[in-house]
Amino acid sequence: FLDAYNYARRLKTLSGLTPYEYICKIWTSEPDRFILNPIHQMPGLNTYAVEIPTSDAVEGGPIIAYRLNGDLMSVRDKGPLWIVYPYDLDQEYRSEVIYSRSIWQLDRIEALD
Repeated sequence: FLDAYNYARRLKTLSGLTPYEYICKIWTSEPDRFILNPIHQMPGLNTYAVEIPTSDAVEGGPIIAYRLNGDLMSVRDKGPLWIVYPYDLDQEYRSEVIYSRSIWQLDRIEALD
């Protein structure tokens, strides 16, 4: 987890949608996919999976990164998607729980009941 943190600190630019922006975007096109307070399971390509509560999807919170220095992220660069929290903005983002949620090589997001 510390490797992910140190890797993210060296990035020039990392762009993507925040979970909040992603949810707002999908909400308008597929509102029937949403339930009250779901947990989202997020499996990676290597079978590692995390469960992230919807309460983490806040303005200024984590992003779903898909570009690294302007280029689409390859699997070698922790892509195609990577959940990255703003570790430097708040002490609450520097915990083992948050580091464990920072999944790279994200394959999909599944809403659970």
